[in-house]
Parts: sequence; C-alpha cells; structure tokens
Amino acid sequence: MKQGAAGAVVATLALVLSLLVVSPATAAPQVVGAAASTTGSNVEAATGPLADTGIVKTAVVGFNPENIISDALFYDGNAMSSAEIQSFLDSKIGRCENGKCLNVLSASISSRDAWYSQVTGDLVCSALQGGTMRVSELIYRVQVACGISAKAILVTLQKEQGLTTSSAPSDWNLRAAMGASCPDTEPCDPAYSGVGPQIVQGVRQLKIYKAGRFGKQPGVNFIGYNPSASCGGTNLNIQNYATAALYNYTPYQPNAASLAAGWGLGDGCSSYGNRNFFNYYTSWFGSTGNGEGCAVPDSSAVTPSNGLYVINDDAVNARLAPSVGCTQGVRTLARNTLVAVTGTFSEWSRATFDGGAVWIRSDLLLPLAQTPAPAFQLDGTRHLFALASDGSILAYPFSSVGRWGDAVLLTRSPGLKQIIAVGDLDGDGHRDLIGIDSDPRPLLFRGDGVGLQAPTRLAVSWAGQGLVAGAGDFDGDGIGDVFTVDASGSLNLWRGDRQSGLRAAQAIGYGWGSMTALAGATDVTGDGRVDLVARSSSGALLVYAGNGLGGWQSGSQVGVGWGPMTAIATPGDFTGDGRSDLLARDARGGLHLYSGSGSGFAYLAQVGVGWQSMVSIIGPGPEIGAASLADVLRPGVGDIDGDSNPDVVATSAQGLMLYPGNGSGGWGNASVLDANWRTDDRIVTLSDFTGDGVRDLGRIRPDGSFLLAPGNGSGGLGAQVPIGYGWNTLDIVFGGIDFDGDNRPDVLARNSAGDLLLYRGDGRGGWAADARVIGTGWGMFDSIFAVGDFTGDGTADVMARAASGDLWVYPTTGSGGWQSPVKVGNGWGGFTSVFSPGNFDGTGGPDVLARTPAGALWLYRGNGRGGWSGSAQVGVGWSAFTQIQ
Repeated sequence: MKQGAAGAVVATLALVLSLLVVSPATAAPQVVGAAASTTGSNVEAATGPLADTGIVKTAVVGFNPENIISDALFYDGNAMSSAEIQSFLDSKIGRCENGKCLNVLSASISSRDAWYSQVTGDLVCSALQGGTMRVSELIYRVQVACGISAKAILVTLQKEQGLTTSSAPSDWNLRAAMGASCPDTEPCDPAYSGVGPQIVQGVRQLKIYKAGRFGKQPGVNFIGYNPSASCGGTNLNIQNYATAALYNYTPYQPNAASLAAGWGLGDGCSSYGNRNFFNYYTSWFGSTGNGEGCAVPDSSAVTPSNGLYVINDDAVNARLAPSVGCTQGVRTLARNTLVAVTGTFSEWSRATFDGGAVWIRSDLLLPLAQTPAPAFQLDGTRHLFALASDGSILAYPFSSVGRWGDAVLLTRSPGLKQIIAVGDLDGDGHRDLIGIDSDPRPLLFRGDGVGLQAPTRLAVSWAGQGLVAGAGDFDGDGIGDVFTVDASGSLNLWRGDRQSGLRAAQAIGYGWGSMTALAGATDVTGDGRVDLVARSSSGALLVYAGNGLGGWQSGSQVGVGWGPMTAIATPGDFTGDGRSDLLARDARGGLHLYSGSGSGFAYLAQVGVGWQSMVSIIGPGPEIGAASLADVLRPGVGDIDGDSNPDVVATSAQGLMLYPGNGSGGWGNASVLDANWRTDDRIVTLSDFTGDGVRDLGRIRPDGSFLLAPGNGSGGLGAQVPIGYGWNTLDIVFGGIDFDGDNRPDVLARNSAGDLLLYRGDGRGGWAADARVIGTGWGMFDSIFAVGDFTGDGTADVMARAASGDLWVYPTTGSGGWQSPVKVGNGWGGFTSVFSPGNFDGTGGPDVLARTPAGALWLYRGNGRGGWSGSAQVGVGWSAFTQIQ
C-alpha cells in the first residue's frame, strides 16, 4: 500500500482492501485473522462430472474446519514416487480423448535455484531441475523440492480444474491447472499460465505460507463462508500449518448447507473448495488425520473456573479434548507459557490459548500468582508506563509470564496530558520519555537507568498535531521515533536524531484523520520490523506493517468493535511466548490482554482493574542498547534513491554512477549520480555521517583531500564539504560502522605500517577526536571493509581478504574492541573487488559482492548467522569501473 515515491500508506484504502468482517453481537472488541490471499476456486461445486470420480454423493462426514489435514500428511515430500503418481493418474483418467490429459501430457519448466523466504530466511523449495517431462515426473520433482505431498497436489489439481480425472481437459483447464495466481475477482496471472508453471507456482504458494509465515497462521482466524461478506463466517482456532495453508489458498470454509450437500450445491452462501479438498483426499487416500476421534465433553459436565496459569513443565501437550488418546492437533507448550483457565473436567483444565480452547492436565499448571514477582528495570522492556491525573509517571513491571509487580514512581510533573515512549533518544544507553502538556513544545524526560530527570523542552513544535504515539525504531536507524496525525489527516514521522532531539516531520501517510487511536513500537507480524496499530472511528482495529526503513509493507484489518476501549497499549511480549501482544482498557478501568498470533490478536483474559484513573497508558518502547542500532550496522552506501533498498555506486569516465538495488538481488535503472567525480577518486561509505537521517558519501581526491558529499534526501548529493586532508597516505579507508558504540558512524583506515586507525565521527559531519590505533598487523590484507552485523550478534563486523585469498570476519564488541576473528571463506583472491552492499537480496543478513577480472559481478548471500546461503551472478561488464561500493 505505497503511494508514490514516498511510500505513504493511505489509511482509508486499507479499510477497503482489508478483510471483511461481521459486526460483533456485543460491544466487546472482537479479533479476526489477517487479510486473506484470494487464490484458487472457492464458490464452485465439485469440478468435473461426478461419474469420473467414483464418489458417492452423500453428506460430508468427519470434516473438521480447524484441522482439515494434518501437517504430517500435507508436508510429506516423499508421499508418492513418480511411478506411483503415473499409475494413479492412469487409474483415474483411463483413455485420454484429446491427448491433453495429465496421464499422457508432457510439461516444460526451467531449472530454478533454491527459494528462500525473504521474511524468515527459511527454505521454501530446494533447487528444481527443469526440462520437458511427463506431468507425473514434474509432480514428483516439485513434491520433493517443496515438501508438499503429491497427494495434496493431485487433490488440488482436481478440486481446481478436475484435471486428475478428466479424459478431455480444455485448454483453459490446463492454463489454470492449480488455480495459482487466479484470484476470485481478477483474471489469472499470465506469467503462470500452463500446467508446468501452474504446478510449480501453486505448490510454491502452498509452502510459502508456512516457510515465510505469510498470511493466516495457526491460531484464531476469522474465516468467511463465501466471498460475500453478508454470508458471515466464524472464528476458527486453526490447529496446524497445513490447514492454515488451505485457507490462505482458498480462503473460505464450507457452511452447513455445503457439508450437507456432500458433493452437490448448498445454498447461496456456500463455498466448496476446502470441502472438496477433504472429500477427494479421503476418498482417494484415506483419512486426513484431522482428529475425528477427539470428543469434547458437554459444557454441562465442565466445572466453570477462572484464572491465569502458566505451564509448569518443560514441554506440555495441549489437546483438543481431555484425553491422551486425542493425538490430532496437539500443541506443545513450553514452560511458563501463559494460559487462561475457564473450566475443569476430571483431571483436566480447559484453557484459552491463542484465542481457542485447549485441554491441559491440571497438575501441569501453576497459578500465575505463585510465580516469582518481577523486578523493575527502567532500561528493560517488561513494564508499562502510566500517567496519573496528578502528573505522576509510574512504571508497572510485569514478569516474563505476565505477573504484575509493584508500581514504581519515576517522577511527577503536574500538567502533563500524555506520555510517549521513545527509547533512548539521547544515546546515553538509558530509556527516555516524552511528555505533552499545554506547551506545543514537547518535554524530554531523560532516564538514568533508575528514574527520570527533570524535563527539558525539545526544539520542535507539535502545534496542530492530534494523535501522538511512540513509533519505536520505525526507520531502522537505532533511535526511537514518534508518530503524529495533524489536522489535515497526514500521518507524520518524527525521527530521532541521536542527539536528544527529533528531526523535522516527514509525511508517510494520508487520510489518517479518521483514526481515533495509535499504538506503535511493536512488531505484530514477527518479521523483526516495527509496525503500527491503529483504531478507526468505526471501531475497526488495523495493523500497518512497517518495512524497517521508515515505510510500509501492507495494512490489514484485524478486529472490529474496539470503539468502547479508552486506551490501547503495546506492551511487547507480555505473555512470554515470543510474540507481541496488546493491552486495552475498557470504560470501567478493566485492563484486558489480547495475545499476539503473528497476524492479529486473540482475547486471553482480563489482567487488571482500576486503571480508569490513568490519563495515559503506554508500552515500554523500543529496546535499549547497541543491539538495536540498526542504521550504523548497515554497510555499503545504503539507500540513495529513496526506495528503501540498498544501492551500489561506481566511478567511471561518466562520473559517479548509481546502480539502484531492487531489494531482491537485482537492479533498477542506472543513472549518473554526479558527473564531476573522476576515475581516480576513492569512494568512502559513511552511513548517516551528518546525523540528518540521510545517507552520505565520502570522496578522497588524489591530492589527499577528504570531501563529504551529503545526501540530499531526494536521490542525489548536496554540495561537497572538506572534512580532512592528507588522506592519500592511507591506502584503505571505509566508514559505515559505529566502532566505539556511541551511536555515531565512524571511519576506519589503514596506514603504511599496517596499523588500523579509528576516526570517530561526531554525528554532525565532523570528527569527535584524533585518530587512534585499534589494530596492528593489518598489512596482510588487500581488502578491508565494513560488512554490517554479519555474525548476527547485534554488533558491527569488519571483513578482510588476505593475500592468500582467505576471507576473514573480525567481529567487534560494539564498544571499541574486537572479538575473535573467524575465517569464512577461501579462494577469494581471484576477485578484483570485494565489498558489502548490505542486505542486497532482502533475505538472511548482509551480503558480499565480488567482481571477477572479466567483469562479472557475483552476489554471495549472507545467512545472518556468520555464514552463507548461496551465490549467484548478478551482473556483467563491471570491469569498466575503477571503484565500486
């Protein structure tokens, strides 16, 4: 949902595009799943003549909408051999009438490298060998590569186009074989037309939902009965990834009329895709392993109970029914997982987890009140901030399992109307807060690790701003930011400047005037990027996923009926399960916990009373410490053209050239960035050396002058400013690293003696101190450069190539020292240039680009854990450049 180059999210558009939901029967807030991906056939009855299937038309028995098929059966990459698939097709199709049937047809596909999720880094499908082959062989290869059962593929081909049994398929049937990239309301994508591309794309799509944590995930999700919102639907506690994948692929559940019709038509609100998947699978291959034998006791036999408990063993199975014989849909919960008990039956407790009911043995539960009380740490992340009516700023610590501790008074400032969590705004390693009173200039309360100091005014004015909320580290530079909505409805981002202030506002969204609440500084989707939760005037709850660079990925509606809530706060991971949760206050002062699912929120329990006296309730804000300083850990020239993707620059006879990255390992259109650069100029990466929020570049002339070329924020460079002389005595110079941990980018250089020198940046475009030696013996290397956080430990690293061709990583401590070096490669001596552009392909961690003598450019993908995840050639003709960065 980007608008123009600025990538602004249009809030009102998100309301239209997000998931349609049914209004709640009561005023209590409801939560639903994330917006659905509409692929596949949803509203047709059984495809193809029933006589071809050999299936008797009776009512569906045993269909469990929360567990359509088990993960073990669905993700079985060895379910059938190529010969077994061919035999099965022959038995179902028989004699082909037109030469186009799946049992006689050949399909062609190109070979494909392994696919990895850009979100999780997990393998989606391994490398696939292409060529022309029988369809049975293609299904087998895709089954093995992607780990999706051939049985599931055959069933999908049948329920989408009837191809598994058709003796005379049409060209249309073949072009849309799997229904892949064929939305209900739009034509199919021609890029995936044909049996081969359809099978590859369809199976890849079925796998990406799990591997990439994309779309609906296990847990509570709202699933409609039909594309028409008026038909309604229900919240389903989806039990496994396979069932979630089916609802992503075909996003509707059969209603009672559809199930009663067996293979026939139900009523005007019926859908049939997932019903038919179940019917075909059970008819052809037997049980889907969906827990048909898990009988739940009648509600009259369950003794009501109410309380919060934690799992009191290392691994406890939560079942769909109170019986160890119920083996389907089992979820293993770790020690200290928080659950809300609602009833007991014999030796079992019925509990709410992820919005659904599970059964847990009572002796494996411990009352929350019996867990250790938490200690308060201002610089930690396990507390709420609250502003009382008398101006008292209080902290309410909570433990890793959600137990409250005693309130702590941090300071008192009468007249305050709101407080904002911003993290460490001044860069001293302690958590700060912003306060709002009647003055349009906000107050900064600096933290000292224990309490808050007397406030000072920030040099910005929030006159005309309405809603205000902490944004967390929304732009990824390691410093907290703030969201505001002004009178025109613009959503503004105020970026922290690392120097106790905020930069000028930047509009990143329009049409936000209808919003009545904002809650930021939270990662709802679990992708490591900060998101924003908002409530509209209609009471809809929405999540806007950030891209980690100050822009947006998408927006989706995750709830309705939130209008009565008087406060919404993002506490981070309140329950200790690794996912971000939500707290909301009702009009009577009750505080309610909604556990995060990775795509939305599910109600868990009330966790507090008496909160009506608080003027403002907020979460702790972003993490404090060097591990969160993402911007200074990014190597390379960064994003020059403003599209949020790392770029590459190079010097040639035309000047300084810009080669924009596309974020996935490819390129945009090249352009001349500055025609005044010469081929003998040296490029120095500097990160945001001036502290204005824009990436800068350094230029060392042959005469030794060091010029700062500041980024202008619009895809170009500003007027160059001298920042040093005599730099021609240093043969290697690079920046883009915060070596000493002061939140300001530094520059490292090697002298003729082989010493590595540190030049500390002051964060304002100059130097904080004279150079000092931070290493000796570096003369053995012919290339040294910043590589970002290559090892994944939260601190910046340096990479160096020895004359022998060995490649080494020198991890830093993040505070001015070194950790032990690690060898990460050999045979690199043949490259004429080696450097890191950052995370060029958008997956794993920082990558490395290397140029061969012939001018070929190779991308070596970092895995984010100190190793590699593959390589690929990404360019030719690069030998014409004297410098590449």
